[in-house]
Amino acid sequence: MKHNSQINAERLLKFGKEYLSEAFPNPDRIGCPSEHALRLAAFQPQDAEPGLSEHLTCCSPCFNRYMGFLAELQEELRHKQPFWKELLTWPKTAPLWAGTVAVAAIVLTVGAYFAVIQNQVPRPPLPPPPGTGPASIAYSPFILDLRELSPTRAPTVKGHQARAVHLPRKPLDMFVVLPIGSEEGAYQLSLNAKGTTVWTERAQAHLVEHNIILQVKLDLAKLPAGTYEFQVETASGFFLRQPVAFQNSGAEPEGKQK
Repeated sequence: MKHNSQINAERLLKFGKEYLSEAFPNPDRIGCPSEHALRLAAFQPQDAEPGLSEHLTCCSPCFNRYMGFLAELQEELRHKQPFWKELLTWPKTAPLWAGTVAVAAIVLTVGAYFAVIQNQVPRPPLPPPPGTGPASIAYSPFILDLRELSPTRAPTVKGHQARAVHLPRKPLDMFVVLPIGSEEGAYQLSLNAKGTTVWTERAQAHLVEHNIILQVKLDLAKLPAGTYEFQVETASGFFLRQPVAFQNSGAEPEGKQK
């Protein structure tokens, strides 16, 4: 029984490392610390930046780079002291990594608990045959970066006309990055064509890695191709205007797909 527990623990830690190294891609490296900060966290954890441990559990590129620096540190330690002494002093020499493993273990434990619960309850009925119910919609992640826009205090103020952003004409899980200085809270989003509102929805903006971001699902496949105006506003008078153009789903958008 003890041998089986040891194997399960090893599998759990291996799975945790693989999960953190792949589960949180961040190709644009939004909010990532510098290379120097990651190396400092591995070699001199007492001087690590605040919040870096939390960032490592939600950013796979930074986690993998940090693991590389830890491997360098462990290689140096092997030449300085016996392996059993390294294990005894490891929590002190790498507390940041210990904290990361602890967070990963908690996440995996909770996930395993719910997996067991799901296996114990009766399975849900099979979905209805095609044509008997609404089909699920596959939304593609897409980043609409509005940080270069200057917010106005009234929709009637034209100001500088921004260049149109091309969007793929398909269902989008859109992440809208608001300009610097924007606030968290409720925003009203809308699409307008020739003075007519064809879509509108309310969304909450949150601070994510030093950026104010709001998320909304928008099915562009239901709208005809063409040029529209994407508007973001609040009850206090904050207003943004961004021209957008819908392309067919096979065309390459000029925005950023996440």
